[in-house]
Formats: sequence, structure tokens, C-alpha cells
Amino acid sequence: MKKNSENISYNKLAKLFAESQFFQSDFDTSEANIQEIESCVNTWKTLEKMQEIEQFDTDKAWGSLHNRLQKNDLLANDEPHKLRSLSTNRWIAVAASIILIVGLFSVWLIVSKPFNSSNFYAENITLEPMEVNLPDGSLVYLNSQSNLSYNNKFSLSNRKVQLQGEAFFEVTRDETNPFEIFVNNASVKVLGTSFNVESSELGVKVIVKTGKVQLSTNKEFSNSIILTPGEKGSLINSILLKEKNKGENYLSWLNKRLVFKAVPLNKALVDINKAFHSNIELGDSNLNELLITTNFTNNNLDEVLKSISIAFNLRVEKTGKRHILVSN
Repeated sequence: MKKNSENISYNKLAKLFAESQFFQSDFDTSEANIQEIESCVNTWKTLEKMQEIEQFDTDKAWGSLHNRLQKNDLLANDEPHKLRSLSTNRWIAVAASIILIVGLFSVWLIVSKPFNSSNFYAENITLEPMEVNLPDGSLVYLNSQSNLSYNNKFSLSNRKVQLQGEAFFEVTRDETNPFEIFVNNASVKVLGTSFNVESSELGVKVIVKTGKVQLSTNKEFSNSIILTPGEKGSLINSILLKEKNKGENYLSWLNKRLVFKAVPLNKALVDINKAFHSNIELGDSNLNELLITTNFTNNNLDEVLKSISIAFNLRVEKTGKRHILVSN
């Protein structure tokens, strides 16, 4: 995730160099691109005027910069007197190059992050669900390796967010202002409901728990489907599909509750692996069709593995992060 630093205008960096002060290595990317570019232009003008400042100590400024770069192993061990022999114009060119690179990098951070010019960005890099509270009172639970963003226009009258990965939404109801989620090439629009959204390279999948949800394509909003509780909508290759949700464990990543009713063991492991972000495999294809009927509620991975191994007389072999179930 990005870091924020104090808001330092680039046109002050040259002065900081001259006074032997440290400049910030992190940058505030909440400003719009145009502000960053204007700042770089102002800096360039400032550098041009440095030659007119009689008290500007070039040797002192360059020596300070060189010492800092050398301290951080960013320069070869050149002799200081060779560096001090640089002219003022040469020093200005070097400093301007550094500032320009810094400015462009800051602009790159702005345009590269989701939802350009967003002032809120949450990313879950843990294995546990992350709770996010939105300004309108809605709740979002982010799955691992997922992120959510919205720009500074988000309000009670403009409720739009962008999602990458998977999340469960509990949206505060508002009849006049729909809540909209942009995910991959899909749009999910609701008034107030709870539902799960999952995006991957294969497409987008929405499962509704309560209320009504509209799933449509971003390019053609008229191409949409309405989903009600217990239904699943999918958008794959611009094709919308609606069906009854047959998977009881779609929220297992959030509530750690798993229900299996005569389910083949290899299919059950798919749900278990998603719930615990694990890598459990069967060491023998003959084990695929073993049927498992059980419930797991708030159990950890070791408890689940132990229960399965006892039920089917299996043993667990661990190799790195992989768990392999083999017959005894």
C-alpha cells in the first residue's frame, strides 16, 4: 500500500538542498495530476533563478546532497573535490533532473492506483477478512488479496466504489440513491441489500443474500439481470447468466462456516481451500469420490484436517505450504 508524507511543494526542494536539510522520500498523492505538473514547472523556474541569488552556496548544497547519496550507497566512492568542481549550472541541471524524476514518479502513483484521484483506498494483504466502513453507513468485508477504492465525490447522493477481488457488502438502504460497484467489466447496482461479489480472470460472480441486485455490463448498462435472494449472477465474456445458487459455502471465507451434505471429497476441498487460503490436495485419485457429510463452524485448518483424516482413515503429509491427504 502507498505511504503518505507531509505535503512538500517541489519548488522548495532546491532551498532544502541549499540549507542541508533532508527532503521527504514519500509523497502525498492525493493532489490531482495537474497540481503535480504545475509544481514541477514552478520548481524549474525556481532553479533558473538560483543563479541570481548571490548568497546561494553551491559547494555546500552539492556537498550535502553528495554526502546523503553516498551514505545510502547510491554513489560510487568518488573524491569529494571532483564533485565540488561542478559548476552552478551543472548542479542545477542535476538537481532539476532529480526533482523531475520525483515529480513524474508521484504522478505515476496517482494514475496507477485504482479509481483515479481517489482519496480512499483499502487493501487486505492478510489472510483474515478486513472490515471497511463507508461514509454512508454501509459495511464492506474484503477477502484476502482484495482492494476497494472510491473518489472524493463519494457521498450520500453519489455512492460509487471500485472493487478488485472479492468482498461481501451490507449496503445501507437508500431508495433515491443507488449504491454502485464497478468491478472488472461489470457494474453492480443496489438500493440496500447484502450480497457477495467475486471477480477473477474468468469473470464476475454475484450471490445475493438479501434484497435485490442488478448486474450489468459497463459498456452496455441496458444489458442487465436482476438477482434476488438465493440467486447467483455471472458475467463471463460479456455474457450474463442467472441461476439458483447451489453452493452453501460462498461466505465461508468470511464466517468460517462450512456445510457438506454427501459432497465428493475433492469438491469439498475446493471450498476448504478457499475458506482457509490453504493448499490441500488428495494424493490418490481414488479418494476423489469419497462422500463427506459434516459441518465445520469456527474450526481452524488443523482441526478440519484432523476430522477428515479420522473419518476416512487418511494421513496428512505436509510439504512446504501443501497438505496432501493419502490413504493409510
